Amino acid sequence: MINRILSAEDFAKYDWLAALEGCAEPLCRHYIKAFGKRRRELHVSSDDAGEAIYTLLKAASGMWLAHGDSQTVFAEHPGQLPHIEEFSDEALRSLVGLAPSIGDPELCARVADVLWLRRKGGHYTWQTGASSYLERAQRLVDAKPTASMRRFERALDIAARLKNAEKLKECEAVVGDVNSTKSGSDPTDLSSALTKLQLEYRLGKPAVLAAHAEENARFLETERNLWTAKAFWKTAAICHRRSGDSDSERAVGIEAAECWVKKAETAPTQMSVASCYKRAYKAYRDLPGFDDRRDELKRLLRAAQGKMTKEFGMILRCLAMSEEIESVRRHFANMPAEEVLAELAYLATSPSRALLEQELREVAEISPLTMFIRARAVDRMGRTVAMKPSAFENEVAALEHEVHSEASFRRADIVVNHVEPTRRQILFHHSAGLEAFQALVTLNPFVPTRRVRTFMRGLHAGLQADFMVATALLVPHVEESLRHLLRQKGVISTGLNTSGIKDERSLIMLLENENFRPQLIEMLGEDMVCDLQGLLALGSGDNLRNKFGHGLMSDEDFYSYRAVYAWWLVLRVCFLWKDAAEGRSDREEQT
Repeated sequence: MINRILSAEDFAKYDWLAALEGCAEPLCRHYIKAFGKRRRELHVSSDDAGEAIYTLLKAASGMWLAHGDSQTVFAEHPGQLPHIEEFSDEALRSLVGLAPSIGDPELCARVADVLWLRRKGGHYTWQTGASSYLERAQRLVDAKPTASMRRFERALDIAARLKNAEKLKECEAVVGDVNSTKSGSDPTDLSSALTKLQLEYRLGKPAVLAAHAEENARFLETERNLWTAKAFWKTAAICHRRSGDSDSERAVGIEAAECWVKKAETAPTQMSVASCYKRAYKAYRDLPGFDDRRDELKRLLRAAQGKMTKEFGMILRCLAMSEEIESVRRHFANMPAEEVLAELAYLATSPSRALLEQELREVAEISPLTMFIRARAVDRMGRTVAMKPSAFENEVAALEHEVHSEASFRRADIVVNHVEPTRRQILFHHSAGLEAFQALVTLNPFVPTRRVRTFMRGLHAGLQADFMVATALLVPHVEESLRHLLRQKGVISTGLNTSGIKDERSLIMLLENENFRPQLIEMLGEDMVCDLQGLLALGSGDNLRNKFGHGLMSDEDFYSYRAVYAWWLVLRVCFLWKDAAEGRSDREEQT
């Protein structure tokens, strides 16, 4: 930022307005480029005064209006431009001298806004800013409705903060005139946004505003612009609610819901059809009555979801059959039978959460859209089982979803390249009966009392490739095993409900709640806790325990890599705790 005070005469010498003549549009985002180009030219010619003038003008043009946040006036610019708090005192005093001579309303509004927010120039600067924003907004109504709306918002905000009745009346007249003109013929949502703005600042009669919104909604339905029509119906409902007309509010609520049904009729894919019916169902759910209509929409939704999965393409992700498979065959051919199960348990580890996060952040830097696009996971029936938010909405949740999704692929790799080749070689070279697992699970800190035979049969079934039995016996008991570990640490894993009954905490609570998760991480490690969470309990992962518990697994699902991995992970945890109890750590260190 500049460190000298520039006078009005200094600005006049450089005819800076001429720099804007080549701009494609009279908007500050174009002014930035124009002023930046002129500044670079003067820098080359070592004209320090001229360079300082265009540096300041570029900085003032870079104050982008924020949208939808009443606490923030200017959004952070993506380029290398200063924040409003970085304007030096010399820069602000220079803008005070320049402000009265600015003939361009776009730049005048930004300069006046900067000065008022930095407490320079008094109420005059705000009044100038409100008028300039209003003038600029009117000119942009047809060409740039979104930009126009943001300037209307700022003009009204300034007038309201000034508590200037005259300026508010001026804003009310202009906004009302634009809204009336657009009524019944607005293909954009500008009129809807202006109506909401009028409601917010209590400008105009709600009944009149509702009539404008309904007129626009009907016009847009005839134009088949159903998405925007739905926004106008919702705006009309808000207006009727404000005026206390509940019957009219209910009527336009029905129209808004039916907009989704009409959109479903012309949707290009079954995925879009299902999304529209789902939104229509949600809209009717907020309206009293209409049970029959909701049932009909639910039926249509299920039909669309059933067809939706047929539209999905297949994305192949190759799992390379590594050279390690051949080495596995040679390795187990001559190994004593008592050691082979331990080798199987220790041949891999749970996916590293820290490494997954690091890799995903690196991918996001190369392809930012991977984190910023919302996504959803569906089951074979087309029903949504998990939602990934955009990083704009919740960066932590978006990353968490991607971590568990990627971990599922890593589990598949472990099964294909390590677990299955090893398990088959064990069966080929050795005869391991039920008794082979007795020493492993007896007096094992991970195996709860009176469940020894259950674990023996489950582990043996998995070794014999009967993963249906292995899943049925082992997966439900992992939850109790975690409680068993917590009890040994003195952690109470039960809760008292309102009826005075003690309830056992659920698996998802054990793995996520701060009362239990830190202790489990201490005992099992963060990677394994994260692995159990994604494998058993999260829709963004494999969700195996919930699928099994609710009868959602088909015959084929019991022989998927998820079921195989669950069996192997239980085997691994049993060996880890058995060796820990016997004071052995050499096996883990060798892997």
